[in-house]
Amino acid sequence: MLNVYLGNFHPDLEDALSQHIAEIKKNDQLTQIAIVTPSDHIRKRLKTLLTIERGMCLMGVHFLTFHTLSLKLYEEKYG
Repeated sequence: MLNVYLGNFHPDLEDALSQHIAEIKKNDQLTQIAIVTPSDHIRKRLKTLLTIERGMCLMGVHFLTFHTLSLKLYEEKYG
């Protein structure tokens, strides 16, 4: 199932993201999650936020930029 969440950067958005991921993982540890960001800087920030600042285990959580997502999709199709 695909769910898309959009929003402007705001500290409350970081809190909402970490709470949402924690809720998903609490209900199903095997769920695979892809977090797609517009830039590598934001991707790194979210990984740091969730692992170091929030102490979350992110097994099954994949961090991608729009570019890396398009590369993965291309590889799957033309491989």
